[in-house]
Amino acid sequence: MGPASMRSSSAARTRATSAFTESAPSAIVASSETVAPKPETTAPQRGHGQHVLYLDDEEALVMMVTRMLERQGYRVSGHTRAEQALAAVRADPGRFDLVVTDYNMPGMSGLDVADELARIRPDLPVAVTSGYISDELRRKAPESGVRHLIYKPNTVEELCEVVHRLTQEIPR
Repeated sequence: MGPASMRSSSAARTRATSAFTESAPSAIVASSETVAPKPETTAPQRGHGQHVLYLDDEEALVMMVTRMLERQGYRVSGHTRAEQALAAVRADPGRFDLVVTDYNMPGMSGLDVADELARIRPDLPVAVTSGYISDELRRKAPESGVRHLIYKPNTVEELCEVVHRLTQEIPR
């Protein structure tokens, strides 16, 4: 499918261009706004209402991942600040089934968040995303209770697969 263009008829002309890739229907590139894929291109729901806390300092990424996971059938609480995410878990530790956190954030690293979550609720599964997964991160992550490392530039589909796998491990 090739790029699509659109012009508004208002006095202030605007142009939005979107490109869709055939190999990854959920990958959408938009120059002016994000457009959700048509329902027939979305994968079947894998979640069953499990509550995922997603933490990343990039607001646009939090919004995108939140929407994607919600389409998959998960309830999602998205946060851009570690302190707020930890406060939400402290307020009701049993509310969440999984935490996915970025590794490199201002103030607290994803491992710092995982360490604090282990103090609050030791059985809460934690996955960490990072654009660079070093040997040191691979070594330290399990010590902090991290169950999975996700290479950040990989597809959202991989993130959804990890979320599905980790939420299936939750005893009900």
